[in-house]
Amino acid sequence: MVLSLIALAATVPLIATSTLSLQDQAQRQQDQHGSGASESWRTLKHHLKVRASARAPFDERMLFMTARVVLRDGFLYVEVEPWDESPLHPFTGYFLPYPEKGYDGLVTTISKDPPMLNWVYLDPVSLRIRHGTRAVADSDDNVTGPFDVKTVSATGDRCTTLEGWQGFIATETDEPGLWALMFDRNDDGLKGKVDSRFRTVEIELVREQIEGDEPQVSVTRTAASS
Repeated sequence: MVLSLIALAATVPLIATSTLSLQDQAQRQQDQHGSGASESWRTLKHHLKVRASARAPFDERMLFMTARVVLRDGFLYVEVEPWDESPLHPFTGYFLPYPEKGYDGLVTTISKDPPMLNWVYLDPVSLRIRHGTRAVADSDDNVTGPFDVKTVSATGDRCTTLEGWQGFIATETDEPGLWALMFDRNDDGLKGKVDSRFRTVEIELVREQIEGDEPQVSVTRTAASS
């Protein structure tokens, strides 16, 4: 749903580029992907369901049957069972042209009130998927895209990709029910990045549209720009 002016005021600290600049980028995005109507789903808010890849053992596929992506302390996690300590904010985002880049980034709300946005990015050292303001996302050679989707022909599901492929891996942590979301950028099974005590599972991030949502336009496009 388009943010109101009151909601926009709450996001002002995140604004770094003009509305006009972002609208220009949005127009370029439409030119690249085709007419806006067919691609309007890209700017619809969605959650991310998680499922183990078809190559995973049966018990791991069952473990991730109801899993979803959530936010905690600047990181994206896979919640495989309800987190008892405190409710975690679910990934709630959409694609947005990344400022001054020729590709789409991915943004997510970080709270319900105020409805502020962060950019999603990959830490190239730890290979953890994180979120932060544009200043954070632009620092330390972090990878801010391109984010996109791959459509699974058998089901029609749209699964998130980064740098052109689905290299996402969930990694067990010390906290039961909460797995770290990582990206196997080097295609080596996260060699040297994960404690040998912890299991790793290849996963797919399945786009789950939020019913009743509308494309995020104009005002909303400015909210994650810093």
